[in-house]
Amino acid sequence: MLEMQTLQQQLKEKIACYQEVTQELDKTQQLLTSQIQNNEALNRQVQTQDSQLKSCRSRLQELNARLDSSEKILALGKLSAGLSGTMDSSVAFVRGNIEGVQRYISALREVFC
Repeated sequence: MLEMQTLQQQLKEKIACYQEVTQELDKTQQLLTSQIQNNEALNRQVQTQDSQLKSCRSRLQELNARLDSSEKILALGKLSAGLSGTMDSSVAFVRGNIEGVQRYISALREVFC
């Protein structure tokens, strides 16, 4: 009978130990489930931010291409304005001196002809 009581006591202790382990496992499982859910939420946030960054990068590349094109057009405009100014100055010089050259040529014709 004593041996039976000892066995019952040991069985009760084993059951109590099993229940403690089961409770700890349940707590660990809940913690892991919570962490998985948090990780999934973080992954969704990262994916959203990644998508936004890709969109911003694409927009930035587009704007950079437009800026390059605008700078080239601006440089071409400055070059054209410079050439136009140079040509206008040259034409104005020629126009301003045509009468004098014509008088000079007339005078030379009178002397040599």
